[in-house]
Amino acid sequence: MSVDVAAGNAQLELPSQLYSFWCWNTAAVNVAISAADPTNPRIDTIVAWCDPTVTSLVSNNSPGSLKFKVVAGTPAGSPVAANDAAIQGSVGAGIAWEKLATAQIAALATTVTNANITDARTPIYLGVKLAPGALTTGEMGSSTVTSDKAATGFLVQRAAATFSSVATGTTVFPVDDTIPQNTEGVEYMTCAITPKSTTNILQIDATIMLSCAAAENLQAAIFQDTTANALAANGVFQASANGPVVFSVRHSMVAGTTGTTTFKVRAGAGSGNTVTFNGSGAARRYGAIAKSSLVITEYKA
Repeated sequence: MSVDVAAGNAQLELPSQLYSFWCWNTAAVNVAISAADPTNPRIDTIVAWCDPTVTSLVSNNSPGSLKFKVVAGTPAGSPVAANDAAIQGSVGAGIAWEKLATAQIAALATTVTNANITDARTPIYLGVKLAPGALTTGEMGSSTVTSDKAATGFLVQRAAATFSSVATGTTVFPVDDTIPQNTEGVEYMTCAITPKSTTNILQIDATIMLSCAAAENLQAAIFQDTTANALAANGVFQASANGPVVFSVRHSMVAGTTGTTTFKVRAGAGSGNTVTFNGSGAARRYGAIAKSSLVITEYKA
């Protein structure tokens, strides 16, 4: 009986793991299997090994050093394949080897078929550590990376809305030591997101351009859905009437839901003076290229 080992290549590692041999065969090699036991089956192991009489640690080109052999298992009613220690003893102490397959040898068998053979190879893979931002989901198929597989801090998704149109309002946004409410100021921006996980982190960034008809404190705050209390707020002082100012508000939070949630930005002045969004004096500025924005980024927790 015999089996054929197909052409291929392998890395055979020394037991000490201090060195490994890269080797290959360019054509199939026939390997003999000893006669079957007359009473009980056995499991044989086909191994590749590196012949130290042909190569050495300092040799970089040793044709014929890759060899194959069959390490026979012990016949039994419920046989098992030879363990690693038995294989090492068969090829020799300190010699590099690798399992290729096992073969079920039935009692009185005279041939081995593919149905009797089980692949036992250990695949080789190459690993690489990527710098942050070196690989994004946009560079891969949409189903390649999931939140469950992603590392902590991985950018899961981003939702963004930009606004260039002009709007005005006169609803007072008080300048005091209370949490802004969703009845104060005017709602100028909204953006929705559907988080992938309740435990992921949402970072909400609002950048807003405002002006007031008089020198005034201008405020903006981020709200979520219909919740009355603001999540975050910020403000600036406009030193002269109708002088546009740009400022930002940021908030980070645990998503807490996998349903669609909407974040909103309300803004206004501490008095009833007219506030202009994306302009000044109720008019547009910069030909609509000046844009306020609301961006929501989801990160893997």
